[in-house]
Formats: sequence, structure tokens, C-alpha cells
Amino acid sequence: HNALPELTLGRKGQIVNFTDDKSCSRSHCTFVVKNRSLYCTDLKAKFGTSYSNSGDDDEHYTKLTPSEETLIFDASEVDDKEKVVHLKLGAYSTVLTVKLHPVVFCTTTFNPALSTSLTEALLPFDVSKRISLTQTTHLITDKTRPTCKFIISKLTGIPVVGIDYAVALHDLPNYGLDGLPSESDFKVSSNTSGTQEICESEFHKNLGGLTVLSPVEGDDETLCEAAGAEIIRLYEGANVDLNAYENTRVVYLKSKGNEHEAITRFKTMGLKGVDAKGVASCCQSEDGGQLLSVDNEEVRSSERREYQAKRVSSEAST
Repeated sequence: HNALPELTLGRKGQIVNFTDDKSCSRSHCTFVVKNRSLYCTDLKAKFGTSYSNSGDDDEHYTKLTPSEETLIFDASEVDDKEKVVHLKLGAYSTVLTVKLHPVVFCTTTFNPALSTSLTEALLPFDVSKRISLTQTTHLITDKTRPTCKFIISKLTGIPVVGIDYAVALHDLPNYGLDGLPSESDFKVSSNTSGTQEICESEFHKNLGGLTVLSPVEGDDETLCEAAGAEIIRLYEGANVDLNAYENTRVVYLKSKGNEHEAITRFKTMGLKGVDAKGVASCCQSEDGGQLLSVDNEEVRSSERREYQAKRVSSEAST
């Protein structure tokens, strides 16, 4: 969350009270979250306030200057790891442990009619464009669909929630001191045929032992990696010697445009390509699905030819 109201800590009558420590002042200090960072102000407390974001040992603490708002934790470069800050109040080492839970949303395919609701739900939060789903903590969608992001979430354990989760997070009671809302209370549901089966189905890491050459960064690459494949990121300048992979399966990830020159060279050597649909199909199949060394477009063409042949045969018999 980008901002939270200012909270006052003290011995009594405040949002957070330390009634058993008489060395704490009635109004001891305040802390506030703004610009995704945590600030604290000592309210001229008799025995002062100290903070540490490096551990709870005495040498890690820094004493605050009275009446001066101090940045005690810069979370502007947030990731998906929990942050811990310790505030020491009074003379008897009363310590308040503040845990910052980063919540980074990612969205997948949405009903366009719900775009306004989604925008309003995310308005109180910082919105930025992220490439990798693995950088996020929650996937938001309106119903279950076997998209790349949905399957990655299932394979990696990222919770899939509805728009109302973002609303509940913004409207946390008691300043959020009772914890975050439970994802299990905001499961995505739909009456659309087949979506319940998708939601409850198991997705399998069937790409173990497969090496995937990736020309561009994106969800397709993340999907392959989540499903167990080794990723060689050509866009990072990786040098590839196919002879080193003679005992393993090697394919390239098909992309629209920006094809790496190495893939063009590997194509002439008979290297096959896979696309996201083929990988997704494999993840949904317990036995591994179609052979990944077969180009998915070739599979579709083959299926069309087979269908047309059956149709011609049926018409002839009629």
C-alpha cells in the first residue's frame, strides 16, 4: 500500500499501547507509511525512541532525534520479501516489531466490462508495469482461465484472488493490526462451464529435463521455468553450444518478432519450437501431453487435416 494513516504509540490512550512499561510516555512516538516507506517521529519521549532494520541486537539500534520525522525503512524498491523493523521504546527495552508485508498485484485476462471496477480497486495502490509474475504476490482475475499467468500461479503457489481482495486490503479494519485478509475468503468463482474443473485441477511440472532457448523475456519463459524447464536467456547474451546438450531435449521458445539470430541458426539444424499453448497443454496433462519437440503449429495443422479428412469421408459415406 502506498500510504497509511499516522499511528501513535504510547503508554495508554493510543492506537498501540504499552501499559506495562511505565518508562514509555503517554504519547511516545508516531509512525506512518507514505511513498511505500516507513517514517517514525519521537514525540519528545522522556527515554527516547530507537529503531533497527538490521536485527534486534543493541548495536543495530539508532536513536531518533526528538520531533524529527525520520525515514527508518525505505521500501520504494519493494520485492516480495517480508521486511522487519524493530522500534525500542522507553528505558526497559520495550520493543515493537513492525512487519512490512509487500503486496504486489498482477492481473491476467479480464472481462472488459469489469475494467472500471479493477481500476477503482487498484487506485489506492501504486501501479507499475511488471514483466515477471514471479515478482508478484497475488494474481487478480475475474474468473478462472488456463492462461499463462494462471498456470504459473498454480505451479508456484501464488494466490489467485478476485477484485474484492484489493478492496478488502484497502479497507482493513483496525489499521491492519489484525493482519491481512485471508486469500481463501476471496477465491475466484464462475458459473462458466469447465472453469471449476480448471480451478481444482492439478498442473504438472512436466518440463523437467527440457532446455528452452528464450529469445525474449516474458510470461511464456516464466511458464516454462515454473514447469521445470532449464531456461537459457539468449537476450542476456548467453552463448549456446548445442553439443553440450546432446543428451537432453532442446527446443526454442517461439516469439512474435525479435527472434534471436541463434534461433535462426538452430532452425537450420532441425531445432523445434514450442509456444505457450503447447506448454500450457503439457502442464495440464498428467502424462506430459504432446511431445514438446513437435511444433505446436504443426500439431494444429495436422489436427485440421485429420478433421477435414474425416469430414470428407463422412460426406462420402452419406
